[in-house]
Amino acid sequence: MGAIGNFAERYCNPGDAHNNLIVLIGVCSNMKFLLRVITLCSVCLAAVAAQAQKNELTAEASGLFAVSQYNADAGVGFQLSYAHRLYHVPLLSLYGEVPFVAGINNERYSLNNLARESYNNYYVTPGVRLNFAPGFILSPWVAAGVGWGHFSSNLTSATDNEFATDWGGGLDVKVFPFVSLRLEARDFYSQVPTLALPSTGGHQNNIVASGGLVLRF
Repeated sequence: MGAIGNFAERYCNPGDAHNNLIVLIGVCSNMKFLLRVITLCSVCLAAVAAQAQKNELTAEASGLFAVSQYNADAGVGFQLSYAHRLYHVPLLSLYGEVPFVAGINNERYSLNNLARESYNNYYVTPGVRLNFAPGFILSPWVAAGVGWGHFSSNLTSATDNEFATDWGGGLDVKVFPFVSLRLEARDFYSQVPTLALPSTGGHQNNIVASGGLVLRF
């Protein structure tokens, strides 16, 4: 019986059921109060920890799709990003972020002469992100930024640099206090690059769908 037996022997009188009931009620009340105190302290500590988590590092696997006068096969790549919280109020957090996206061995071909080209593309577009309900398990967000896109052909030494913007949104799913799963989609909008295939001008939408992990500290 251990501790329960010692408690019964010390506080309970086998011949006095009424007194035993009063003692038991008092013990239960104290346990409920202690449980409430522990719960309140846990909530306060979680809130303090959330306030302290002002930085994020994200690593994701990506799929890339380009939409322009060139028809592109789906490419693969990855995304790395750093973010710092700039402003926070209940249910809203504003972050400054620097996403880096790399697309490897993307393919495109010209509808005019059916020529095909393999290329790599990279984007860096500093911007802002607005998170909704950041303290909850599910936190949707929207983001936008401006920056630079670099394109390099795998067939020749041709490269091209273009001004780029991005906008998109996603969802963070908290799995631990400092770790979340992230699903997102962004559109990197830029001029059509001139590489081994000559460009006929115009712009292209570079759709990037990604999923990975977020570490907060």
